[in-house]
Amino acid sequence: MNSSRSESKIGDRIVHYYLFPGTPRWPGHRRDLTYAFNPGNQLSDDVKRVFANTIVQWSERTTLMFTETSSNNSADLKIGFFADNRGDGVATGRDLGTLANTFALAAGLLHLDSDETWIISDVLVLDLRR
Repeated sequence: MNSSRSESKIGDRIVHYYLFPGTPRWPGHRRDLTYAFNPGNQLSDDVKRVFANTIVQWSERTTLMFTETSSNNSADLKIGFFADNRGDGVATGRDLGTLANTFALAAGLLHLDSDETWIISDVLVLDLRR
């Protein structure tokens, strides 16, 4: 992947990220997009609500509208939690410090590291290793 590496500071942490070359955008006629969760993850409604709230914020700040669908195969954006070896060519894991990765528009994949403990709030903790 040819991408430019960037970083920003959030609190006392430096966050590293990469931008796709050429700043790809959805075609002008594609404004209504769908998203789905990997059915193998069996995510709770609380976890799905976190993503739904984030997607609402994306819609408010862009010209895109998002609708959840149950069809992971046909969704424009596919959200899933996966362990290190998932066959997409991007290594994640505690040793590497990569918690999530995504792919350019055509693929529409958003992969998060299932080996991590994700905190939704001070009460709700998502531990996919159990």
